[in-house]
Amino acid sequence: MLNTLKNYIYNIEDPQSNFDLALEYDALGQSYTAISYYLRTANLTQDQILAYTCILKIGTWFVKHECRNFSAETMLQQAVALQPKRPEAYFLLSQLYEKNKKYLESYQLSTVGLEVCDFDSEPLSIDVGYVGKWGLIFERAITAWHCGKEDLTRELLRLLVDKYWNELSESYKNTVEFNITSLGCGHIFSHRYTKELYPGLNYKFPGSENINENFSQVYQDMFVLFMLDGKRNGTFLEVGGSLPYHGNNTALLERDFNACSNAIACVSINTFLCLLITVISSQCNILGNWNCKTSTNLTCITSFNTFVFNVSTTNFSSQCVTFKRVKVVSAN
Repeated sequence: MLNTLKNYIYNIEDPQSNFDLALEYDALGQSYTAISYYLRTANLTQDQILAYTCILKIGTWFVKHECRNFSAETMLQQAVALQPKRPEAYFLLSQLYEKNKKYLESYQLSTVGLEVCDFDSEPLSIDVGYVGKWGLIFERAITAWHCGKEDLTRELLRLLVDKYWNELSESYKNTVEFNITSLGCGHIFSHRYTKELYPGLNYKFPGSENINENFSQVYQDMFVLFMLDGKRNGTFLEVGGSLPYHGNNTALLERDFNACSNAIACVSINTFLCLLITVISSQCNILGNWNCKTSTNLTCITSFNTFVFNVSTTNFSSQCVTFKRVKVVSAN
């Protein structure tokens, strides 16, 4: 501290000396003094990134102390205007809007930020509370629900699980899991089979080379074809056909394998069969290396990924059960 103060005394107009002193006072918890030196640095420097960093520090202090929401918004808005292609200010301001229940403003800002920001920018010299690109995705997911975009919320939450899970903090993981459990999967499926996945099939049953896509939520149709060795011209009993293709367990059998059906009423017998085998196999390990990884907190049905493919997965998104509760919570 003494060396920093001495350097400042001899270089009172030097932006870096002011910035270093601001950091020292900040570390000591003397926030008001620190803010004054952050502000001096921003006014003195010609370095736009340094000025941007100082404005963010001032804005986050106002956010943290919840004493001047207007001042916090103003500082973060100035930061966005100063560096419109950097993601930190977009995230922090979007987070503040969401915290203050300004959901539309948060949704708009997070959407724009994800479109225009350069997420490969050189990191700032100090921590300003930015968590990464996934933070903007999270804010967009939460506020999209409040703007009536439930399917988008589901899609973005599953994107966080599938692509960014290892980057999320524990509190964010818990929040994402709770929201996925509450909202369910809807009609969007993260683990649809496509022809590009053919080389990874554990068993290439007859006709599998001609399948362009499947329709079940978690590969129930592919599982049945596995067990029946690609049987053609068969007959199945569909107890509740649901939608023609989305989440349908027998559409593939009928369309590509010339099976005929008798539809009745409420739940697919294929789903019942697969879940029954799942329960038995989880108790008796009859399927050998079928290693289903799930979250202990996430209510889900079992994944067929590691049975169908030569890969292991930690993705939870294809496993969700749809619940009637429709409430999302924030990590704030």
